[in-house]
Amino acid sequence: VDNGVLFSADGSRLVAYPARLHEGSGSAGKYRHYSVPSGVRRIEPQAFSDAVLLESIDLPGGLLEIGDEAFGNCQFLMRIEIPGSVRKLGINLFEGCTHLTSVTVRTENSCFKVVDRALLTADGKTLLEYLSYEKDSTEYTLPPQVEHITDKAFYLRLQNRVRRVILPTGLRSIGREAFTGAHLAALRLPESLQRVDDKAFSHVKLDLLELTADIPQTGADIFGRAEIGRCVIGKGVTNFNAALFKGIPRPRIELERGNRQYRLEDGALLGNGGRTLGVFSKDPAESQGV
Repeated sequence: VDNGVLFSADGSRLVAYPARLHEGSGSAGKYRHYSVPSGVRRIEPQAFSDAVLLESIDLPGGLLEIGDEAFGNCQFLMRIEIPGSVRKLGINLFEGCTHLTSVTVRTENSCFKVVDRALLTADGKTLLEYLSYEKDSTEYTLPPQVEHITDKAFYLRLQNRVRRVILPTGLRSIGREAFTGAHLAALRLPESLQRVDDKAFSHVKLDLLELTADIPQTGADIFGRAEIGRCVIGKGVTNFNAALFKGIPRPRIELERGNRQYRLEDGALLGNGGRTLGVFSKDPAESQGV
């Protein structure tokens, strides 16, 4: 232990920074900034969790790894720079950092980068985390190269200003709990999507969900406890799975114009052979062509 901060015996791992270190010390500057010692190579998962008095953290050159949720709920953390030496980042690093204004990655880092509020792998293909800054806009478009969204990438970050997220046309997978808790006006899942993991959209509130094509691999409870107003089934959907909405209030179903795979009768979605695939919310304005 060094000044209240817990390290491994050899000093290479920072294990825990006390949540309210120096509170009441009378020196604001002393507890609002912290420099991680130069010998640290790994920051353990949740090491700075709930350190609400920190505004900035300096990370040393030579740091190799930052564990899952390392800075979770550091409510007043405003800025941090990831050193060029870092080779591994955990998930959900900045969830609950409600005053965040700047996350940067040093240019010499060959593994990661930040592009327009997205923490990405260097090739731009994997979105590790959406950086919810204090002054978010109402719409967010993911960088076009993104093919994979990792676990908890948007976890509890889309509940206030951002009302629309535009996913790239080449997106292939969405990780576990990636969008949990999102409150959005509309979300369109692209035709390229191949896999959606467990609880990816749990607890979401969606005015409109657009399904453009079949999703070959889906995990458990991907819409668990969600509230979805309308769901549009696109022309590319040939094997609609009503179990996606199991256990939640059924949304109003609409068919994209030109969809010949299904038809609607009195709230029931029917396949080509007349088999009932599911019974959904009825609405006087319901239409088979949208």
